[in-house]
Amino acid sequence: MWENFIKWRKENDVDNIEKFEFPELDQVKMFYPHGYYKTDREGRPLYIERIGLLDLTKLFQVTTEERLIKYYIQSYELLINKIFPACSKAAGKRIEQTLTILDLKGGSTSMLSKRVYNFIQLASSIGQNYYPEILGKMFIINSPMLFSGIWAVIRPWLDEKTRNKITIVGSKYDQQVLELVS
Repeated sequence: MWENFIKWRKENDVDNIEKFEFPELDQVKMFYPHGYYKTDREGRPLYIERIGLLDLTKLFQVTTEERLIKYYIQSYELLINKIFPACSKAAGKRIEQTLTILDLKGGSTSMLSKRVYNFIQLASSIGQNYYPEILGKMFIINSPMLFSGIWAVIRPWLDEKTRNKITIVGSKYDQQVLELVS
């Protein structure tokens, strides 16, 4: 396992990933809104992904899957090397995990496509396989009724430890999320 991790880091030139330039980031965020926003009550960085507004067709008109992979890796390395240390200093304790909110508001049946599944699997596999234990807690909010079908497909990709960190709360998320955020 360790050898595979080292091989993956070399194949992706992770030690030099900070040099990777991603000038299309502003455009990417128009079609795939996501990013860090402050911290939760425990001092963990709060990552919000508005997956319901994901437009893969337009996203892949401004970037490629290969470039997104590099961007994901760069983001994880930034999290580990800059964001966690800053959060740790501000909290006065070691911070090594995030609070993530996936907002499905605006999603439609087009989110049920194989292309969307593949995109979500790609994004989650990088974190799960190469940056394990970074996820502290995840809330999936504004999930439509159809989400149970999507969850049935996504759930097996995740290991049990990760699944246990995920709470699906639909549109009545205020109390649970605000307990950790405000």
